[in-house]
Amino acid sequence: MRDIHSGNDVVDGGPGYDTSVIGVASTSVTATLLQNGDIQLVSGADTITFRNVELFRFTDVDLTGAALAGPRQTGTASGDSLTGDARPDYIDGRGGNDTLSGLGGNDELVGGNGNDSILGGDGNDAIDGGSGDDRLDGGDGDDLINTGTGDGGTFGIDEARGGAGNDTLIGSNGKDTLYGDEGNDRLNGGDDLDTADIDYLYGGAGDDYLESGQTTAVQAGSQEFGDRLYGNDGNDTLIGGLADDTLDGGSGNDTLDGGAGDDVLIGSAGADVFVLSSGNDTIVDFNAAEGDTLQGVDAFMPAGRWTADSFMKTFVSYGADGTVLQLADGSSITFLGDVDMSAVVAQLQLATETTVVEGEGTPLGDAENGFDTQYTIEVGDSVTGSLGFFGDIDWFRIDLEEGQLYDFAQSGVGMDISIHSGSGARVAGNNDSGFGGDFQLYFAPQESGTYYIEIEGDLRVSSGSYDMSVTVAAPDSINSIAGHLSDDYWNSLPYTEEVRSGPRQFETGPNGEIYYDSASLLALPLEQFELAILAMTAWESYADVVFVGITAEDENPEAGIAIELEFQNTGPGAFTNFTFVDEDPDTTPGLEIIDLATVNVGQDVIDEHGARLDSFSYLMYLYTLGRALGLGNAGFYDDRNGDPIESTTGFGYSTYFYNDSWQTSVMSAFSQTDNLFIDATEATSVSPMMADIMAIQSIYGARQTSNDGDTIYGANSTASGYGGSLSFMMRGGFNPPFYGGPVAMTLYDTGGNDTIDASFSDADQTIRLTGGSFSDIGGYTGNVAIYLDTVIENAIGGGGNDTLLGNAVGNRLEGGAGDDVIDGGGGTDTAVYAIGSTEAEVTVDEDGVFEVVSSLGTDTLANIEFVAFADKTVRIEELARFERVGGDRSDIIFGFDLGDSISGLGGDDELFGLAGDDIISGGNGADLIEGGRGNDILFGDAGDDTIYGDAGQDSLNGGTGDDLLTGGAGADVFVFLAETETGSDRILDFSIADADRIALDSTLWGRANLTTEEVIDQYAVVVGSSTVFVFDGGQSVTIDGVANPMSLVDHIDII
Repeated sequence: MRDIHSGNDVVDGGPGYDTSVIGVASTSVTATLLQNGDIQLVSGADTITFRNVELFRFTDVDLTGAALAGPRQTGTASGDSLTGDARPDYIDGRGGNDTLSGLGGNDELVGGNGNDSILGGDGNDAIDGGSGDDRLDGGDGDDLINTGTGDGGTFGIDEARGGAGNDTLIGSNGKDTLYGDEGNDRLNGGDDLDTADIDYLYGGAGDDYLESGQTTAVQAGSQEFGDRLYGNDGNDTLIGGLADDTLDGGSGNDTLDGGAGDDVLIGSAGADVFVLSSGNDTIVDFNAAEGDTLQGVDAFMPAGRWTADSFMKTFVSYGADGTVLQLADGSSITFLGDVDMSAVVAQLQLATETTVVEGEGTPLGDAENGFDTQYTIEVGDSVTGSLGFFGDIDWFRIDLEEGQLYDFAQSGVGMDISIHSGSGARVAGNNDSGFGGDFQLYFAPQESGTYYIEIEGDLRVSSGSYDMSVTVAAPDSINSIAGHLSDDYWNSLPYTEEVRSGPRQFETGPNGEIYYDSASLLALPLEQFELAILAMTAWESYADVVFVGITAEDENPEAGIAIELEFQNTGPGAFTNFTFVDEDPDTTPGLEIIDLATVNVGQDVIDEHGARLDSFSYLMYLYTLGRALGLGNAGFYDDRNGDPIESTTGFGYSTYFYNDSWQTSVMSAFSQTDNLFIDATEATSVSPMMADIMAIQSIYGARQTSNDGDTIYGANSTASGYGGSLSFMMRGGFNPPFYGGPVAMTLYDTGGNDTIDASFSDADQTIRLTGGSFSDIGGYTGNVAIYLDTVIENAIGGGGNDTLLGNAVGNRLEGGAGDDVIDGGGGTDTAVYAIGSTEAEVTVDEDGVFEVVSSLGTDTLANIEFVAFADKTVRIEELARFERVGGDRSDIIFGFDLGDSISGLGGDDELFGLAGDDIISGGNGADLIEGGRGNDILFGDAGDDTIYGDAGQDSLNGGTGDDLLTGGAGADVFVFLAETETGSDRILDFSIADADRIALDSTLWGRANLTTEEVIDQYAVVVGSSTVFVFDGGQSVTIDGVANPMSLVDHIDII
């Protein structure tokens, strides 16, 4: 939002849907649409030019750019077809069933009265469906879509799609279906007036915010008709309303808040947050082990102090319908499935002080120094303590398990931490609290038993409060490791004139030049010369730097040309030395500009490890050049206190990051197999890895173009530059002069439609296309990474049993031979087969997972929308139908976005077909059946059923009992058979305009040869505004809203 006053301004809103606040009335300005699409406002002597601004807020009115200055088109009372152009158009359909299309530009499209179809097209559009049952599509751009009210200003059945972009969709009174599609969207179902009508909200790909919007208290009879919110892919937030809603987060780490009412919450995949609110809610799939958590419990917890055991006995009960947790306000949570209630109760206790169970180890006074400490803590505890005087030391006792990695973290005053075994030996320590007073230490015991934590002030003189926690370690983020490489490592160094404290970097030339001494490079043996050249090329491929060789004669300091980097091999081992531009620096850490970096990879390294590209020698060239560029080590590989670590200095004792290894950084001291807690083959890194790339780009910027076309990596490689070298090494094979052993690498690609082709291998491989992930390629594990912001669209497996995992964009995934698992993830994904469609047999199970059996093998497919055979490409739901059968209890069954076959059998079931052409049967009991989008066949069977067809051409048969039938959008057929029609059924939304039909079994009147007019004349009566058929056996059918029975003549089929 921009606030514009006087002056000749230029305002560019940039991406998103932007608002400019204008400090005058709309009547006091003159608006002009410029040829390039900008809007110019003139008020008095002031002229303001706006670009990428969608809404103008004057003192008297809000106007879109299209309404303010764009071309205007206005429809008639009849159905119009109006199309804009590339400019910001304002189109008002007025009355009738209109078709409006904005094409390009930031358009405002208003449907008006009638059942309209509106497409925004490109640009950030504002769409209002107006009254009627509308179909709205924002197209590309960040769109704002209001469905508007229903036909006659009351109830409406609208469908709106956001399309690509970060869209906002707002429903209204009536039954709306909203699709966010791609992007981070906001969906609000709107407020239904006095009864709850079910809105369907689908977030689609992206991190979406879905809100029911039901804020009006609903009538008692419609409380159960709450909204259905589906987050789909991404980390979504779902908020229910006042009715009984169903929230399904889908994949990703989602937050679900049912609001008031008795809600059903389904987290699905990911670490989800369930927010407690009033009502008797059901959580279908809570799993603390997968990271699911509860929030908002403070207001619902009973007062007092409870032990875990007494709390469980008092407030937790177990029944046939699940495990029930009773809350203090009288509401409850029912957990379905096998739930670890002790983990649930632990979360409740940690969430609010009123119910925390005080552990034995929480210190109440000063902790004693030594093995006689009065405090025992447990893993998972947090301790608040203080060092109150010179030399004060606190000790805590703790039991640890062999082989488990623990994370000891402290914040507050600068402290040193030591871990002692039961014998008193110091087995781990860290005094790298630096200038912020925080530390982190990882420790993995070699045997189970009791250990002791020692906390003392830095140099035994610091005093003050501290917080210390002990947890089971989790992998550190790439961002944390990268920050350590570029800054934290250097900041923690003890200051000396030679070493300095603080980050360091070269001052590069205008095009990123770093000048190296070509004479020193040429003086190296040929094999080292080649490794050094290739290592410089590697770093250039990820960062905005270019190494330029010069001699002493080429130096020109006035022009900024001077030798900054030199090479040698005379010293033992591998190291980098520095001199700095500032010869008399402040001892406080700050940025140091490198005057000269000397890279040494000693001849002893080459003699021991050789000079191939898969050798430790080449890794050392990457490492020493990384040091020269300003990256520190990935951890602190010695004890800076000067005290010996008596047990070992290996991984788990001198480790700073959980996932510290060559897999994440060439600056690590540990191979993949040195690290006890990652699953990866020991492989020499032949490129900067993910943490290195993030760190080096934070210093020098990212390389802007790297294989930015359609690139294939691996077999059939089209990669250029260093990416081509990585493709050759990925393919492996034994090429003795250059490589042959396992290597690790990170792919960095800046554009195009790209592919990892692993068809060269018959090993079982896993290819993960998500940025930041590691793939298992060529028979190795965790050896190929994709950088965090790199998008690789496609993957090809080999001859083994491969697993191909897609990302959030549309992927093409080809497993090849073998029994493969193919999961598209988000986006519209295609599984590819090099065989004809008649050569494969396809089935689908109750979880919506497809199985494809062919001569290539037996593949398992999930989250796949299309299958591309050699002869044709088809939607996957055309190949098989999902089947699921309930039991004799009350079941809640959801189908998938494909053709489902669902049967509830006994009990009062809730059956949801979602998208696709579904066949659903309720069975015995009072069932709720919703077909969802698609052409569905819905059968209530026995019991008083409620059936919704939703969008599509549906067939609805209530069966026996008194049934409520709603067809929804589309030409629906309501079927009444004598053998099943024993009660009084009611059609709630029969629509002549939608070409709905009624199929009547002639047995209802004894199979007499009656015409449609005769059936109406003999069996139909008018009651209020409804038509009621009463047949010979006492069965009745009420058709709401049809006061003229003869208007049904052309809409009744006699069967």
